[in-house]
Amino acid sequence: MTDLSIEALADAIADRLRKNPPVPRKWLSSQEAAAYLGLSEQTLALRVKHGNAPQSTLISRKARRFAIVELDRWIEEGGAL
Repeated sequence: MTDLSIEALADAIADRLRKNPPVPRKWLSSQEAAAYLGLSEQTLALRVKHGNAPQSTLISRKARRFAIVELDRWIEEGGAL
């Protein structure tokens, strides 16, 4: 790649980011939260069922969301044993 093509690519990326800035995520699905915590989905589901999981919100019958701030708080407090 030439310096000119690298500069053109950088300009195109910067322009795209200005038009569509990334939106920080506040909420994770159960699958994403389990990965974030280093747990299996089954383990997280069991912890939710037994009340020793990070705070979450049930948004539909089968969809639960975890706020990243709550996951971090849970980790900082040592999690549930």
